[in-house]
Amino acid sequence: MMAGSDMRIKRQAGSGYIYGADILRFAAAVLVAMFHLTWLNKSTSTISWFGWIGVEIFFVLSGFVIARSASNTTPMRFVKSRILRLYPAAWVCTIISFLVVVFHVRGLSGLSIGLFARLGASLMLLPTGPFIASAYWTLPIEIVFYGAVFCILLAGRIDRIEKLTTVLCIASALYLCFYACQVAGIINQPLLEFGYGWRNVLLLRHGIYFAFGIYLWLWSERRLSRRGAAGWALALAMAPLEIACRSAELVALMPAPVQLGTVWLVPILIWLGACAVLVASTAWRGRIARLPAPLLRCIRVAGLSTYPLYLIHEDLGELLRDVLIGLGCPYLVAAVAAIGLCEIVAVLIAYVLEPAVRRVLNAAFVAIGEMRLPDPQIVPVLEHADNDDLVMRGPGGPDRR
Repeated sequence: MMAGSDMRIKRQAGSGYIYGADILRFAAAVLVAMFHLTWLNKSTSTISWFGWIGVEIFFVLSGFVIARSASNTTPMRFVKSRILRLYPAAWVCTIISFLVVVFHVRGLSGLSIGLFARLGASLMLLPTGPFIASAYWTLPIEIVFYGAVFCILLAGRIDRIEKLTTVLCIASALYLCFYACQVAGIINQPLLEFGYGWRNVLLLRHGIYFAFGIYLWLWSERRLSRRGAAGWALALAMAPLEIACRSAELVALMPAPVQLGTVWLVPILIWLGACAVLVASTAWRGRIARLPAPLLRCIRVAGLSTYPLYLIHEDLGELLRDVLIGLGCPYLVAAVAAIGLCEIVAVLIAYVLEPAVRRVLNAAFVAIGEMRLPDPQIVPVLEHADNDDLVMRGPGGPDRR
C-alpha cells in the first residue's frame, strides 16, 4: 500500500500544484539568510551581498499565489486563511527571537520598554514596527496587498483584477522613474525616500513585483489580455530599475569597497532567472508533479519551512554563527552551518509548533461562530493544492535594528 504522504503527493499532482514555487521560496530564503549573516563582515560581505534580491522574488511569488488562491474563495475565507497563515508562525518565531535577543545579545539586565515594544509590534505585525528582527519589515507590505485583494473580493470584482493590477503597475512604474532620478542625483526630493517607514505600505516601490506575479497567473490561466501583456512588459522593464536602485543603496553601506558598476547586473540576472523558473514551473507543472514522490515531499518540506526560516534566521542565526565561530569555525563556514541549523528549527516550527498555534486560533474562530477552516497540516490536499502558503516573508533591510 502507498504511504499516506505519497498518496497526498499524487493528489496534489493531479490538482495542478506548482512545486517550482516551493523551490523558489526556499532558494530565496537561503539567499536572504546568507545576506544577513555575511554581508556586514568585511571578509565575507561580497560573497552574498546580493541576497536581498530574495525580497523581490518573494513579492512576485506572492502576487502569483495570492491571485491564484483568491480566484476561488470568498472574502471572509480569504481573510481568515491569511490570518491563519500569517500570525501563528509569526507569534512562534517572535517569541523565539525575543528569547535569543534577551539571553544572547542583552541579558536579563537588558530588558527595556523598547525591547518589549519590539516584541509587541512583532506579535501584532504593526505597519512600521519597531520589530524584533528587521526581516519583519515586509510583512506590513504583504498585509496591505492582501487588503487590496480582499477589497476586490468584497466588491465581487475578481474578474477585474487585471485592470486594477495595471493601475498598480503604472503607479509603481511612475514612482520608480522619479526615484531612479533621485538615486542618480538628478533631483533631490526627500519624500521619495521611503526607507522602512509607513510609505512602504503604499505599494509604490514594490507594486511592480506583485503586478508581475498577478500577470503571470493571468497568463497561466489564459486570461491575459493585450493590455495585460503590455502591463506585464512594463513590470518586466521597471523591475531591473528598482533592483539597480536597491543595489546602489546597499553597496554604499558595505564594509568592503565595491564598485557598483561592476556588480549591479548580478541581482537583476538572479531575479530574471527566478521569474523564468516560475514561468517554466507553471508551464511544466504536470511533468514536475510526476517526479519521484520522495523528491516532491522534500520540496514540500522546504516550501513549508520557508516562512519560519527567515523570520528566525537573523537572531537565531547570528547566535548559532557566533557560537560556531567561538568553537573555531571560519566565519563563512559558521554562517552556512547556522543557516542549516535554522532550517532544522524552521521545519520543527512548520510541522509542530505553528500547526498547534493555528489550531488554537482556528478554534477561536469556531468559538465566535465562524466556519472552521481546514488545518493545512491535517488536510494538505485542500489547503496546499493551489500553493496557498504565505510567501511574503521578506528579508530585512540593510541594518540590524
